[in-house]
Parts: sequence; C-alpha cells; structure tokens
Amino acid sequence: MAYKRKGRKEVKLPPKKQDRDTKGFKVLFAVITAVVMVFVSFAIIFSNPDTGNGPPPPPPFEITLPKDEGQHNDSEEFWKLDLSIQNQFGNRFSINIDYYLHETGPQERIVTITDEGNVSGEEFFLHIREGSLGIGYEKLNLTFDSSFGMDTWTGDYTVPYQYTYEGQATDGVDELYYLDLVMTAVKDHLLLGDEGTLFLSDSDGNALGTIKGYMITRLSVTGTFRYSGETYSVTGDAWYEHEWGATSLHDMEELRLHLSTASELFLMRYFDTQDESIIEELVYYSKPDGEVIELGPGDYELEYLRYWIDPRFQPSTVRCLPSRWSFTYSSANTDITFHSPVSDQIEKYHWEGSVPISGTIDGISASGRGFAMLNHPYFSQPNVLGFVRDDSVNTAPILTVNIENSIPMDNATVFYRVNLGNWDSVTMSHEGGNVWKATILVSSGDDVEAFVGAYDLAGKMVTSDTMPWTVF
Repeated sequence: MAYKRKGRKEVKLPPKKQDRDTKGFKVLFAVITAVVMVFVSFAIIFSNPDTGNGPPPPPPFEITLPKDEGQHNDSEEFWKLDLSIQNQFGNRFSINIDYYLHETGPQERIVTITDEGNVSGEEFFLHIREGSLGIGYEKLNLTFDSSFGMDTWTGDYTVPYQYTYEGQATDGVDELYYLDLVMTAVKDHLLLGDEGTLFLSDSDGNALGTIKGYMITRLSVTGTFRYSGETYSVTGDAWYEHEWGATSLHDMEELRLHLSTASELFLMRYFDTQDESIIEELVYYSKPDGEVIELGPGDYELEYLRYWIDPRFQPSTVRCLPSRWSFTYSSANTDITFHSPVSDQIEKYHWEGSVPISGTIDGISASGRGFAMLNHPYFSQPNVLGFVRDDSVNTAPILTVNIENSIPMDNATVFYRVNLGNWDSVTMSHEGGNVWKATILVSSGDDVEAFVGAYDLAGKMVTSDTMPWTVF
C-alpha cells in the first residue's frame, strides 16, 4: 500500500523568533521522542517476550496478478503445469511440466508423461533438460531455450485469464513430443497461506524460510499433442502453480486433485525433518461455483493405504512413499480413494505422478484425475518386539505378538505345526497399536512349534523366532 504524505505550509519568521522557536521545537521533539521510545520498548517487552527464536516474521507479501506471474529475485522459483488430457480416441495422458529458476546452478525444464492406456508402448516418460529460462517481470512471458528447441508460455489477462503454451523436446533429429495448447481459467486464482505467504518454522519455533505463491486450480485445455509418432487433438483440464522464496526445508507432500464434479482438492504438508511432525498444513476444497473452503486438521481424514518402496535407496534402507490414499471430508459428503497406477514416477527432485480418483464426491458417485508430489520419506522397518503365549486354556493358547514399525502393518499370520506334521496357519487380529493376537487349537501332549510372519503396507515381511512347547 502506498502512503501519501501531506504537505505543510511554510511561514517565514523573524530571525530571533525563528531561532528561539527552532531551539524550543528541538527540545520538545527530543522529549516527545524519548517518551515514545520508552512506551514502545515496554510494549515490545510485554507483547512479544523474548523466546530466543529471533524476531517475528515480516508481514505477509501481498500478491498482485498478473504482475506476480513474472520473475522474482528469490533463491528458488518454479512454474508448474499439470495436464490431464485425452485424445480424440478417448486415450488419457497425464503430463507434468516444471520450470525451475535457481539462484545458483542450472535452469531446468522437467517433463513427465504418463500414458495411462499405454497406447505408445511407453507407460512413463521422463525428460530433463538444462537451458536458458526467460521470464517477464510484470506478467507470464516464459521462454525456455536449449539445444532441442524453444518453449513459450504466455498469458492474456482479459477476463477470464487465458494462456497459450507451445513446447517441444527432440533427441537429435527425432521429436520426442510436441504440445500446442490453449488454456482458459475456469476458476479464479487461489493464494497460498496468508495473502499468498507461508512462514515455515520447526516445532521449536526456529525459522525455516518463506514461500510465496498462488495457483489456478482448473483451466480448460484444447490443442494438439504429438507423441511417439502420433498426432492427437486433445481436450482436458490443467492446474497451474507458481511458487518462489527461500526455504531450508524440502520434506513435503502435495496433492492436486481434479474431481469430476467440477470441484478441486489441494493438500500441502511440510514436515519437520527431525521428528517427522507436520509443521505446516494447507487444505483447500474448491466447490463447483468457485467458493473455496479451507479445511482444518479436524475437518477431514487422510489415510495412507499402501506404500511404494523406492529402489534408489536399496538395500541400505527401505525408504518408501505413499502410493494409495483415502480422503474423507464428511461435511461435503466426500469419501474418495486414489492411487498411483505407475509406481516409479521419480523425477529429478521428488516423486511426482498422476493419480486416478474414485468414490463419492459431494454425495454422488464420481471420479477424477490429479497429481501427487512426494518428497517426504517413510521407512519400512518392521521389528518383532515380542512373541508370547497365554496358556490359561492350554488346548487353546492365545498367541500375542508386538510388531513395531514406522508405517502400519497390513497383516500378521501365525504359522504352526503339531508333532512335526504339516504347517498350518491362522490369521491374527489387530488389537490396536503394535499388538496382534490369534488363538490356535491343539491337544494335550502335543509338541507344537509356532512363529509369526507379517507384512507391512509397503509389502515388506518380518518373521519372529520359532516358539516350541509341549501342551500339558
């Protein structure tokens, strides 16, 4: 906000009177200044006690469009485009395009294409190139120039916003893909956090950085897509996101979901790298009429149903990422599940891939398409803490096992045999926490051997030691 200072009429005084008035004014000004400083000091002390965490953050940055679609002088900045499109034959393609402007290091364009019907014979395509990224300072006027050609992405800021995009990648003389699209905003832009600003800090209050940004959650798409030697006319939806700022924190998850009811769901989580607690969380639900509802942690439930083991970290550690989710928002009668049909969608910096959606949305059976960006690791490390037996009923002993893991266990089974016979099994029931129980049926005098085998939600198995005993 600009402030305009009012003028003051000058009156010329006689020399002596002017000197006296000047000296008196200086004394009076000094006294008033001292009193004000004392009051300000006390106000600061009592309203903002020193917690040892440094000064409070600056006021939020006020985003103004289309000006802030251009470049900013921050350490990191990116422009992201999600495309969920289908060709004239009904084949679906999910395309993610990222442009990165780094304070140091190369400028990059990263493209992933998920061929959901595998009509090209290549289910997942990744293309990373360094080049010269040019951005306008007052609006989006993006160019990316490299040895393989040039991309252009520009905005027309009449109402509604409309963007034209043309991009291509080649390998020598061979064209890998070509896009020529027109994208028209269906929803208004949506700011991140407080007026477009997130101040990140860890659980102890230590500042981790600031992120600024906005998004347009739905744009209609029409145009041409050439891929794997075929040219398609395509239609669909796009999601546009632009962020910039400086942060030392990169452990995060983000979901950008288009629902078939013309609603959108956005979820962003940042994690403390020390204790893995959630230190910042944003959840926005955009209704068909454009109304945006911000959800708090108690308004919804997000559950991880499956995990995918990242092969890049094998065998040193079993690092995994979510691969199937459920999301419930009871107030909107929405209960959906979504999953990654192609497990390995790792790009340079994180996992980012398409997720098909199904379930109940706004009270009706519906579906959707979206993208997940995952850069917060989970670890599959199941460990049997104890395997014990309760012989209060000796011919129906209760077997209990405690299994500790950083991700949930999927199932546990007791394998047992009697008098060196064939192995049999009983599925254990989950009693809550780390505890699983099962009862087996044996007879007096039997020699029994039993052990537990269990799988977690990443598919890793753990087994207990074998327990032998004679039934009395």
